[in-house]
Amino acid sequence: ETIAFPPNGGTVTVGGNTFDGANYKDTFPSCGATIMDPPVKSLIYNLVATSDQTLTISTCDADVPEAASSFDSSITVYEGDCDDLDCVIAAQNGKNGCSGGYGPEGGATVEFCAEQGKTYRIMVHGMDAYCEEAMGDFVLAIRDDGFCGTTTTTTIPPPTTTTTTSTTTTPPPTTTTTTTTTTTKPLTTTTKPCPPWNPLGEAGDYNAFIKYDFHATGADSCLAIAVGGDAKLPTGWSSGISQQNEYFPGPKTDY
Repeated sequence: ETIAFPPNGGTVTVGGNTFDGANYKDTFPSCGATIMDPPVKSLIYNLVATSDQTLTISTCDADVPEAASSFDSSITVYEGDCDDLDCVIAAQNGKNGCSGGYGPEGGATVEFCAEQGKTYRIMVHGMDAYCEEAMGDFVLAIRDDGFCGTTTTTTIPPPTTTTTTSTTTTPPPTTTTTTTTTTTKPLTTTTKPCPPWNPLGEAGDYNAFIKYDFHATGADSCLAIAVGGDAKLPTGWSSGISQQNEYFPGPKTDY
């Protein structure tokens, strides 16, 4: 029969009668608590540890209140397969004196560290000179007394803080200077050319021995200077007098 593993701080119980069991004298080793010859019988329970816990297993009500025994019971605990068992612990008496039906020695108590994943075989058997008094009713109690495994302390390093500094360099604004050079051309003065020195013209327009020197005095004016003889204006000039005078050309443009 398989017994449930006790919860943290809890107790599980199972009741039985060794008269319903079998004799394991020749098949199970004695681990310090005598296994009697036939016809004394025993009962065996299976327990699978689900964690590393300290277990107290008892048939003594003085040690575990839920436990009980009507005969001088003993407890032996094995580990492993039935054809290759290892002794874990065994006891023929309780720790504090039992008050079961058989008196102060009416029960037994063991305590050990159950390792997670292992299967334990718990034998309840009897010890007495009289066979009929080495068997009877009992209540087997299994109590969890706390964690018994190795505690591993893991140190978690503080988180690493990575600070990323980003520097952004903003270039100064680009100033584009546009220089506009305005070249002011001098006003083009179109000057009507004056007649050349002693210009040639129609024979009747000039005295043969008279010379004229013309000088521009404006856009539309010339200064005629008579060099010798009487001044005579070129053909097409509006009016004038001899010697040094400023003459204004008329509509004719060639002299």
